[in-house]
Amino acid sequence: MNWKLSERPLLLMITSLQDAKRPVAQISVLTPAFEASRAKSLHIPSESGFPVRYIEWPEDASPYIIASSVIPKDATTIFVDSSVRKFIADGFQNALPNAVVLSAPEEITEVRERIFGYDNYHNKSATFNLAYQATLHAIRAVHKHLYVGIRESEARSFMATALASVGLKNGGCLTLFGEHTDIWNRVRKAQTIALQAAHSGALTRTVDEAARQFLASEGYAQYFTHRLGHGIGLEVHEEPYLRGASNVVIKSGHTFSNEPGIYIEGKVGVRLEDCFVIGEDGAPILLTAGAGGQSISPWAP
Repeated sequence: MNWKLSERPLLLMITSLQDAKRPVAQISVLTPAFEASRAKSLHIPSESGFPVRYIEWPEDASPYIIASSVIPKDATTIFVDSSVRKFIADGFQNALPNAVVLSAPEEITEVRERIFGYDNYHNKSATFNLAYQATLHAIRAVHKHLYVGIRESEARSFMATALASVGLKNGGCLTLFGEHTDIWNRVRKAQTIALQAAHSGALTRTVDEAARQFLASEGYAQYFTHRLGHGIGLEVHEEPYLRGASNVVIKSGHTFSNEPGIYIEGKVGVRLEDCFVIGEDGAPILLTAGAGGQSISPWAP
């Protein structure tokens, strides 16, 4: 089901219930009344004996006042996801003037950042594991059908078709032709160095620095113009980021892209991207490991 951002709040809310033996997370979904049927078709896990509650709000009412009906009256702090749009945080603040609305603390954001990685680490058939491996196989299949004289647009079309054939819709790729083997090899080396620097306990900036320092030693510092990578979870791009000035401590379950590049304007651009998760032993594991992992050479992706 495809949900897009809307001015009408569709929110998942978690409140604490004191069960006879332990605290229990009560899941509630705030949904526009006319979207209730769609909302109820979403697969949302909940604790046994505590089914998801659906709170419907009509267009002539404030969704935040209605949502506040499931929030304890003595609540003094409401935490929201750090990426939530400001009008939602403002809406809760206006509806609950005696509470403070804050971005969720690190203990909560870490759950979001790491649960995706745990799922892929423990479940080799997890959706994203399969998607990464299918993408790599698609790249290899298209690579075999490239020929002298083919256009970049044709290669992109081949890639979209190959991805669609394995169920990955709206797929594509950045396609630039040119022979720059030396630069490709340097980018590949930078990617490997960065992967080796990524482990539990390391700071995110040091992984970026590892790749950047190598490319600097090769004379390409000014041509690596973006961060090394980003976290992957509920969103494609999210915290923590592998970039300078980022001092997040890497932990097991964190999942990142690793995508160094060299870009010489008007001449050449090479980027290699592989994604990895930090395993329980603290070491990085490529999400494409089941399909062979990193490219070996420009001729063996």
